[in-house]
Amino acid sequence: MYEDGFWVLGAAKMNRIINDISINIRIAVLGLIPLTALLGLGISDLLAEWSKVRKASSIVEVIEVAPSISLLVHELQKERGTSAGFIGSKGKKFAGTIGKRRSDTDKALKSFKTTLASVAGQIKSKGFQADLTKAQSALSELNAKRKSIDKFSINVVQMAGYYTPLIANLLSSVENVGASATDQSLIHSFTAYTAFLQGKERAGLERAMGAVGFGAGEYKAEIFRKYVRFVAMQDTFFGMFRRFATQEQNDAFKAKLQGTVQGDVTHMRKLTYANPFGGDISSVTGAEWFAASTKRIDALKSIEDKIADDIISMAKATANASIQKLLWLAAGLLILLILIASLSIVIARSIIIPIKRLTDNIGVLAKNDTSVLPEGQDRQDEIGAMARAVEVFRNVIIKNEELRAENDSQKTKAKLDLEVRSIAQMAMMLESVNNTALNLSKLDSHSLQVSRSGQTIATAADELVTSVEEISRNSVDVSESAKETEQTVSQGRDSAQNANSAIQEISRSVESSVVSLDKLTEASDHISQILNVIEDIAEQTNLLALNATIEAARAGEAGKGFAVVAAEVKGLANQTTKATEDISERIAALKSGMDDITETLNRSREAVNGGTALIEETTITMDQASVQVSKVTEKMLEITGILEQQQTASAEIAESITEVANLAEESKAQVHSISGLITSSNDLMTEQANDIYQSDSDRSLCEMAKIDHVLFKKRVMDAVMGRVELHSSDIPDHHTCRLGKWYDAITQANITDMPSFKEMVEPHKLVHAAAKRALDAYDSGQSDVAMQALQEMNDAGSSVIRILNQLSDALLELENNSIQINNAA
Repeated sequence: MYEDGFWVLGAAKMNRIINDISINIRIAVLGLIPLTALLGLGISDLLAEWSKVRKASSIVEVIEVAPSISLLVHELQKERGTSAGFIGSKGKKFAGTIGKRRSDTDKALKSFKTTLASVAGQIKSKGFQADLTKAQSALSELNAKRKSIDKFSINVVQMAGYYTPLIANLLSSVENVGASATDQSLIHSFTAYTAFLQGKERAGLERAMGAVGFGAGEYKAEIFRKYVRFVAMQDTFFGMFRRFATQEQNDAFKAKLQGTVQGDVTHMRKLTYANPFGGDISSVTGAEWFAASTKRIDALKSIEDKIADDIISMAKATANASIQKLLWLAAGLLILLILIASLSIVIARSIIIPIKRLTDNIGVLAKNDTSVLPEGQDRQDEIGAMARAVEVFRNVIIKNEELRAENDSQKTKAKLDLEVRSIAQMAMMLESVNNTALNLSKLDSHSLQVSRSGQTIATAADELVTSVEEISRNSVDVSESAKETEQTVSQGRDSAQNANSAIQEISRSVESSVVSLDKLTEASDHISQILNVIEDIAEQTNLLALNATIEAARAGEAGKGFAVVAAEVKGLANQTTKATEDISERIAALKSGMDDITETLNRSREAVNGGTALIEETTITMDQASVQVSKVTEKMLEITGILEQQQTASAEIAESITEVANLAEESKAQVHSISGLITSSNDLMTEQANDIYQSDSDRSLCEMAKIDHVLFKKRVMDAVMGRVELHSSDIPDHHTCRLGKWYDAITQANITDMPSFKEMVEPHKLVHAAAKRALDAYDSGQSDVAMQALQEMNDAGSSVIRILNQLSDALLELENNSIQINNAA
């Protein structure tokens, strides 16, 4: 019943209010609501059209720069292909053309730089600028890479590893702009264009791999697989192009690739497919392949230019249509705004003037001046009711002023104490939670170091596995050679025994023995060469083990396990070296014995009568040689078994280190997640603290200053962890933060003489200075220096919070003493 009566009374009052308002005003107010909504919708459409204009203009700006980028990409592709053939043939081929290719690239690069300089600051696309910056950084290394190619200090894969990402960044700088397009036709055209660019890039990569294969007269397995993959990728990208391109663009594509332009390349592809993995393809030279492939790519370049022209025309048309629509919409909104403004003025004048008078009266009352009577109490509209309500409010103020004067002092003090305690509790909670921030920063840094070291060690382990495999293969070869040598010695011994039974055959047997000794000498020399190879590989293995030990030491605790394995690998390498030295000594002894045999055989030619005794001596020497060769065989078999174990262990090491690196990355991600949760908690508590903060209370400021410093330290630590972007130039000095401004403004002797107040300066200054050092060290890549500066900032911050606690207690005692003095007075 009560609620029903309330609503009835409210409805009746509303009717009276409406009846007191003129019809004109009511109509104006009624029309203002839909007009305002219409204005909002119009502004929304205006902003949408403006966004379309900006996107279309950005696309036009980049596409107009695209020809110079495309030309540079085209020349870089040709230089990459020529360089691949040059390296693959060890300079025997393409030496006469590589200089011309580089000259063409330099001309395109000069045009590219000139074009960019002419539009500097006009292109706003962030994606374009980011990729362009990467490409320009890589271009600064172009001359150095060329020198490495001339010296053959890099292989084809390393050369392609420079040119291919550079070209990809140049292409991506244009492709990223298409992501901002909203017009469907423009999106389709841009999709076709980017697919075509990627297909043409794979054609360039196919040319580079073909130059290596045809230049060498055969395809190695790795080059062949890349060649086939790049051909397949072309089919995929050009298929996507044909799907989204216009009919005219598709017709141009077919027309340009007719006849020998595509036919010659297809023929050479078939030759490649028919002779994979070392098959003979010498019927086509590297120069012939390069010329045919370049002819096809040049045809693709002309199609690319046509697509770019089509997109420019389409983007300009879209931009012009959006601009025209924007102008019409702006004109309509302007007219509508004028109408709304006129209507608003009429209504506002009928309301604002009397309300302003009441506002002035309320302002006077707010100053506790109750001498002024509110105007308009005799009116029958809402303003009259407001005037009468203000009068009631004035009477209440008069009655309450006396009570308020008595209670204000006690309530203010109690409220302030409660608020300060609340802020202090929040500051204590924040400090407790954020004490883990420094440990999180250290854990983040350690995780990054473990990840990087793990990757380096894993790479070294992979190289070690490869070296061990090579040593194992050579060990098997040496073992086989030793067996052949043993058989040769056995044959010599049999020949000497036959000579004992038939002295008349001594001369012929001597000649046969000389031939056998020559073969044995050649086999011994071959063994010596293989032993030299084994020694070199053992030294390389030892060096790799040393590098792995160093990397494990850098990894700290996480690398201890790998350090043990690296030591074992080094031990195996040392054993291999000792074994090869032993074999070398035995081979030397074998050669010495063979020299004795040769001398003996020569004397046999001179004195047949003493042949029997000398042949017996030769037989004994052959037996000794057979024993020595058997020992060599056993040693080499033993080495082979050890190397197989070493190969398995090295592979397991590489796998384990990779897993450690992955775990380090996961740890880093978890650290960032925890840091983010702490930041969210900080924001929530800071918002609550700001709601109850009293800027005119020194104690309240002390507690807020503690929160400020906790948040300040957390933000610097987040920057060093890479979670936020912050530089030393963004850090204020210790005079311009909230605490510094308050500190410098205090002039009361009873506060400035407090020990805690005086003690505040140095640690507060150190907090800001250490923060700047940490950010500078992080920006320069000195992570250890940054972590040390963070520790100094954290320690100084803890001192600041401790001193603020002491200062807050001292201020509370000062306030209590002041109240006691006032009460006593």
